[in-house]
Amino acid sequence: MRPPKSVKIGGVRYRVRQVNKIVHNGRAYAGEIDYRGTVIRLERAHMARSNAAMGTLLHEVFHGVAEDRGLNIPERQIGQLARGFQEVVVNNGWTLRFGKGA
Repeated sequence: MRPPKSVKIGGVRYRVRQVNKIVHNGRAYAGEIDYRGTVIRLERAHMARSNAAMGTLLHEVFHGVAEDRGLNIPERQIGQLARGFQEVVVNNGWTLRFGKGA
């Protein structure tokens, strides 16, 4: 999956960037959202797997929606929401397309 160049969440446009590694406190992550820097980072090697890539992007978008709406949703629940939404997309044959007019 090729990620979009940016994602608008509420009134904030987040740039989407692929990076080689995302590590915090010695732990590797597939993605992260930086609210101050308005960027979503996705680990490049992880993005090579289509379903994993969509799940990671959706996971970070759900974090952004929670932040935008002032919701305090625990990490585990963000993951469950992202996976559940991904299942709906896949099970119904929907396609997520990115770009203007998509």
